[in-house]
Amino acid sequence: MEIEKYEDLSEKSISERKEIARTRWDSLPTVLKDVFRNAPKLSMYEVLRKLGVDARPTRAVEWAYPGKDGAVVVSVWHDQIRADSNGNLAYYVPTSKWRRSGVQQQRADQMRALLAANSGKAVKAMLLKHEWDKKDTQFAKVVAADIKSWTLEQLSEVEFVLRRAVRM
Repeated sequence: MEIEKYEDLSEKSISERKEIARTRWDSLPTVLKDVFRNAPKLSMYEVLRKLGVDARPTRAVEWAYPGKDGAVVVSVWHDQIRADSNGNLAYYVPTSKWRRSGVQQQRADQMRALLAANSGKAVKAMLLKHEWDKKDTQFAKVVAADIKSWTLEQLSEVEFVLRRAVRM
């Protein structure tokens, strides 16, 4: 099953990005919207702790986190979730966007290796919903732990996709 790759929205205007986020929110299945709507008001580090990640309040958003129990937690942004032809959800993990330098590159390599080592396994998802503040700065307004696991699939050496079955 071919999955649409991660779409870098940074080149689009703020109004275009807001419209894309709104449209994609509207297209999400009710079951996933309910995960966001029913999520307790927690900060990102609190959600990560609930998912078994040793997190501190100052931790920045990353794509993947190792959990204490060997589980993996992946950040899933609402405006990058797609439905496949079966109505299930798919999320392309954009490891090609992780190219950086120095310590950041080492961290990106560690996250990529973590994903590769867990290919074919169930992973946990930290769901993030975008919003914008008064200065049009994007932030994660809602952070939720998905109670259902996603399956991690490795497409190539540096490409990964998460899949989540949706019961209609």
